[in-house]
Amino acid sequence: IRASWVDIDGEGLESICVFVSRKYVYPSWPVIRLDSKGSPHIVWIQHGDTYETRLATPHYLKWDGSEWVDADGQGQESIAVHAANTNIQYARFILDNADKPHIVFADHIEYMSETEEIYHLEWNGSSWINTFDVRAQANTLIFGFAIDSPDNGHLIFNTCYKSSPPGISYYKWDGISWVDISDRLSKFFEKVGAAYPNGWNIWLDSFGNPHILLEGIVKQWGKDEEFGIFYFKWNGSEWVDADGQGLESVYIPYSSSTLSLVVGTLEPPISVFFLDSSETPHVAWISYDMDIYYAKWNGSEWVDADGVGLDPLNVSFPSDNFGSISLSIDVWGNPHL
Repeated sequence: IRASWVDIDGEGLESICVFVSRKYVYPSWPVIRLDSKGSPHIVWIQHGDTYETRLATPHYLKWDGSEWVDADGQGQESIAVHAANTNIQYARFILDNADKPHIVFADHIEYMSETEEIYHLEWNGSSWINTFDVRAQANTLIFGFAIDSPDNGHLIFNTCYKSSPPGISYYKWDGISWVDISDRLSKFFEKVGAAYPNGWNIWLDSFGNPHILLEGIVKQWGKDEEFGIFYFKWNGSEWVDADGQGLESVYIPYSSSTLSLVVGTLEPPISVFFLDSSETPHVAWISYDMDIYYAKWNGSEWVDADGVGLDPLNVSFPSDNFGSISLSIDVWGNPHL
């Protein structure tokens, strides 16, 4: 079988470049999603219009079958989806069941302000509209977003990462408005003794219940002031760990002393997770020394890729130096990193 990489039109590589930036302008953190027809939609952060203007804003393009166009399907005049006040770091991007794009990000209300506003932008057929109107202090740059099967959004973010217990917000779209269900998470953190949650990752199971992976400081298990990985899920009435009972397995043990995402930094999350076809959680993260770690739940405990114990939990080579990570699971349940 002869095969090769081709660009979007399926022939050659002459159209491999999606968007060309001007001098002193550069894109970062691209995210690609495929719609129900297999056509790609791309969101990225575009930094600055000139060297003096260092603002950054989300951009969006989709493939219409013959060219890259903006959300209205004609040209690229509306490629920028938001007029940024500050340097937006990254955005979450999802297509719902109707192939409608949803883009979530945080932006300061004005330059150098300590107050940030969370935006949830969706395309209504003629323009981008913001359905979310919540302001918060501190680092709301770290957040999670997911959409369930009825196309209801779930949005989680920090409202004050320096407080203890931390300020945590969890909102769910009920079809009409965003409903604040933050109390669930706040009580949970009081129970497990975690502080400074970072790197929110949220996945919804077939029942629409959230599964959450995050990084935080471990305040129990004799590991005070040390970063750890936490996984938990909502069973319909309460937060539980991977075995579905209690919270004794909520903390995933590993040998590295700390995560590379330091509290208060502006870097995107460096922990990821994936629910496979049987809704088994698989998690991966990068340690302080830039090594990659992987673990999965085998029904009774967290294990490494071979399904026995946690050795080797570190899957990277000694000479490697990793700064980002992505995870997917194939139909046989094997992880791809």
